[in-house]
Amino acid sequence: MARRIRRIALIVLAALVVGIVVLVIAVRPRIQDTAKDADSAWKPLIAPLSTRYNALQNVENALVAAGAQNLGVSKELRLALSDWALLRVSNNDVDQSKTANRLEGLAMRAETMASGTDRLKANQPLRAAFVAFASTKPPPKPVASFNHAVLDYEHARNGTFRGIVANIDGYDARPTLQIANATS
Repeated sequence: MARRIRRIALIVLAALVVGIVVLVIAVRPRIQDTAKDADSAWKPLIAPLSTRYNALQNVENALVAAGAQNLGVSKELRLALSDWALLRVSNNDVDQSKTANRLEGLAMRAETMASGTDRLKANQPLRAAFVAFASTKPPPKPVASFNHAVLDYEHARNGTFRGIVANIDGYDARPTLQIANATS
């Protein structure tokens, strides 16, 4: 009886190992391909986003000149812009896109904060910096291509079994790019 149980356990274990190997072989190529597609779709966005975040740096400088350097959004913006400057020259597409989204959110927060304060709302250099930033939106087609590639990647890596393979291989979640609609 004990022999039989050991044989059954061994057969179940072997079937499980074979199943995992087959799963990895079947799922990994799609995850890898969609990850490469997302990486390729990100590359054309780096230059326009660098231009955009240079304009956002001018917003941060105008906030400092207006005396708003100690506000939370100003401090966060300064740190995120510093992160972008370092990441911009790296090959870390995932962190670049996360930082880009963080900068877009901070741009909207900064604009909302500035438009809600009479002193900052009346500051012409700050208003001009926001207008210049708003004019630097990246072309919609590369943004849409990147977002589509990321959604394909997320579909390829999500799911019970695909998620296991993606986690084993280190394929983390990626965000789509959300461009702020700053209009001051």
